[in-house]
Formats: sequence, C-alpha cells, structure tokens
Amino acid sequence: DTYLDAIHCTPKINTLIDILHNTKQKTIVFTNISNMLPGIERRLMEESIGYCIIRGSQRKQQRLKMVQAFQQDNNKQVFLLTLKTAAEGLTLTAASHIVFMEPCTNHTLVSQAIGRVKRIGQTQPIQTTTIIMKQTMDEIIYKHTNKQTTHLTDHKTLFHGDNCESFAIYRSK
Repeated sequence: DTYLDAIHCTPKINTLIDILHNTKQKTIVFTNISNMLPGIERRLMEESIGYCIIRGSQRKQQRLKMVQAFQQDNNKQVFLLTLKTAAEGLTLTAASHIVFMEPCTNHTLVSQAIGRVKRIGQTQPIQTTTIIMKQTMDEIIYKHTNKQTTHLTDHKTLFHGDNCESFAIYRSK
C-alpha cells in the first residue's frame, strides 16, 4: 500500500493536477485502483478544486445527489469514479474531458466510461487522457491495447510530465 502510494500514485496525481489546472472543462477521473482515490481527494482539497465522488459503498440516493451536484454546480470541476463502481448507468454530460489514471485493457469498460459523457445532451467535443507512468506496466499495457484500438486515436497529443506521459485523444461529438 505505501509502496503503491509512494512509487506509483504520486507522479500520476501530480500529472492529473497539472492537467486540471490547465483546463476549464469539467473532468471525470476514472481509476481501477481504489487505493488511489484518497490520494487524489487529498490533492484536490489541497488545490481547492471542487469535486464529487462515488464510492462502491454509497447508496443509490447518495450517488444521485453526487451526479446532480456535478451536473449543476459550476464549482464541482471533477468527478472521481472507479471503473468498477460507476462506468455504467450515469449521465455526466456536464463534463467533456475524461482522464483515465491508468490504461485499461477492457475495451467494453472504456466505452462505457466514455459513454457517461458521450450522451444525448452533450454539446462539446470529448477529450480523453490516459496517464501512463514511464517504465512501468502502464507502458506495456498501453502499447498492447493501443495496437488493438487504433480507431480511438483520432488525434493524439503527448504531454510530458514528471515520470509520466499523458496521451490525450480527442474525439468529435
């Protein structure tokens, strides 16, 4: 747990914060690593970035309140979710940017996650960014899955960060 936080999460969270500071778009942040959520939350609070979060333990009513707050409150810039707890069934069209904290090998989950934003009522182009830690399994997973999903690479930009690379993929409406 400490190893994961110190070695893997901190550079990724730093990269996420840089991305958030450089956008005016509402952003959904997905992770497969539930242990990463408290670290992201802590940094969002430190940076005074308003956010909503859905945890696996929350009841349906609490989840609906979070969705409503994100959709309607301009001060809620970020929505934190894990792919397992919230990749399907939510409408989050207030966002137009999705950040994956790590590459995902399950194409169905990625499509469902993007589907939270790409819905009727979405008026903006959708941007997705995947944060990849250099010289880790992230690179191997991304290269392997990217070969199989060339249709996702409409327009790709590479951002360099502290031990991370972020691949932003822009999609039309």
